[in-house]
Amino acid sequence: MLLGGAMPISREQLTEALTALYDAPALASVSLIASLEDIALVDDPIARAQRLRGMLLDAIEEMQPPRPEGYRTPATRGYRVLTMHFVEGQTIAAIAEGLSISERQAYRDLARAEDQLCRVLEAYGGGASPQQILKPIKEVRRELEQMEADASLVDVVPLVRAAVDLVRPLAKVEGVKLQEAYPDGKEFAVVNPGMLRQICVQLLSAAVRGQAEGPVRLELNCEGEEADLTVTWVTSRREALASDLETLRDLARSQGMLWQVSWGRHGQVAVSLGLSRVRRLALIIEDNESALALYQRYLSGREDWTMLSSQSAQGGIDLALKHRPTVIVLDIMMPDCDGWSLLQMLKTQPELSQTPILVCTVFDEQKLAMALGASGYVKKPLTRQSFLQALDRCAAEAFVPARRPSGPTLAPGSAALR
Repeated sequence: MLLGGAMPISREQLTEALTALYDAPALASVSLIASLEDIALVDDPIARAQRLRGMLLDAIEEMQPPRPEGYRTPATRGYRVLTMHFVEGQTIAAIAEGLSISERQAYRDLARAEDQLCRVLEAYGGGASPQQILKPIKEVRRELEQMEADASLVDVVPLVRAAVDLVRPLAKVEGVKLQEAYPDGKEFAVVNPGMLRQICVQLLSAAVRGQAEGPVRLELNCEGEEADLTVTWVTSRREALASDLETLRDLARSQGMLWQVSWGRHGQVAVSLGLSRVRRLALIIEDNESALALYQRYLSGREDWTMLSSQSAQGGIDLALKHRPTVIVLDIMMPDCDGWSLLQMLKTQPELSQTPILVCTVFDEQKLAMALGASGYVKKPLTRQSFLQALDRCAAEAFVPARRPSGPTLAPGSAALR
């Protein structure tokens, strides 16, 4: 049982209820009701179904991100897929087509949204409203919008060790044992050192504070193009922990890190952070040389990104097919082809259909850009902060490790491709 008397809610229970959303007799007897005491106490089946339906719809609406959120950010997309599928009754295939994403991506967005909705409902069952549980998460997201994510190639082993040392006094007070496993020697990744240390400290602190039994285990594996940091433990405080991890997930993704949480049946939790060991590649398709120089200056302080550029539409397509960039940055004003047509051409290439495209333009056409398949939009004139944040969001949306450009990768201690 969760704190405050709330019962844990599984995605299977949630899916059963959402599938029966407009079938009152079926909705009145779904297994989810057992986890929601206020609704379980309603004797009349129709009244019980009506109350559950209202609560589900209210909770879904509370998940809608605020207006400043990007039209195709993971949070917004998850809310839309959830609403379109269960509230409007659309198929996943139709939703994927309407949002210009793959069916696989639509299922991933739906799964994330369902997980979040489970936590909202658990808070409801424990006496908190959906608004109360989501308010701190939204506040943190707004704060992250103001942060820049400068990164460099650093040895991550001492950074992680330092984070463990900071949490060790808390573990001693709580009577929790910390177990660590590191590779031999130095291991380099492209990260913001301060932010990686902060994320590790907060993750370990959440694990120690929510520990039920046994040790908290931390393991760092560095193979190929990724470093993987995994923390595992057993918890009896899933409700409070879920909110902490939601905040940390947004913080990690704002730094270009991959994030994955696995929940076991008996309180087991495993959180994995993926750190890139190679540069991400931004392909800039822009005919203005001054604008290209500006992009180069903006990216010059980011060792996790490298840049290719083309001043023509066909040249941009050729480079994209050859190098498979992490993100394509597209200007709309092109001399040989308008940017809107180029955006469509890029999205219709099978090899590039899942590559995020960031549209940068003087035109106020965000909705058109998103409708044509763009993953991000920034209105010119650009600031370094707005451009880098949009670029990082597009890279995180791809949910893939950094891709290696054609040619060598970063070597330890180097600052550029060689």
